[in-house]
Amino acid sequence: ADTLPNNNFENWTSTDYGSNPDLWSSLNNFTMYGLPVLSFPTNDVHSGISALKMISDTAILQPPFGSGTLDTIAGFVFIGPPDMDNPGIPFNLRPTAMNFYTKCVVSAGSQVYATITLTKWNASLQSREEIGSAMFYSDVSISSYTMMTIPIIYLTAETPDTMQISFMAGNMAPGGIILPGT
Repeated sequence: ADTLPNNNFENWTSTDYGSNPDLWSSLNNFTMYGLPVLSFPTNDVHSGISALKMISDTAILQPPFGSGTLDTIAGFVFIGPPDMDNPGIPFNLRPTAMNFYTKCVVSAGSQVYATITLTKWNASLQSREEIGSAMFYSDVSISSYTMMTIPIIYLTAETPDTMQISFMAGNMAPGGIILPGT
């Protein structure tokens, strides 16, 4: 079901540092620290008038964002407020899959990702526990908009209270490869 806010990336808010899809955040929130604009609206769409486009690009970034030398940074968009420790948004359903359309150019040796994680706060442990998740990745380009259906794998029978979704133009995991042009 279409239960996500601004799930088609139709609505955007411009700021002094670029723009973000409404109710989503991106690394564009940190351009004042030297990060390039990596996420923006495009009219190359599957449907509607706007879509999300992300790129990976290079820049000289000082710590904590970079090494002080030329770094490659991946476009990264996630649902919720602009906080890198963002737990996500309130959500109490158990969907069977994450569905989305994608079109991408993947530089040789790089990847694109989409993830969903459903969690629940455990008051006795004072921590967030994973209820279920799904991940899509591709290391090849997809030349026309294609529907992806990624089954969500549940670890427990619990109902989640929070959902995190993110999209990445590169592998942002430790040791991951991010190449410009993805």
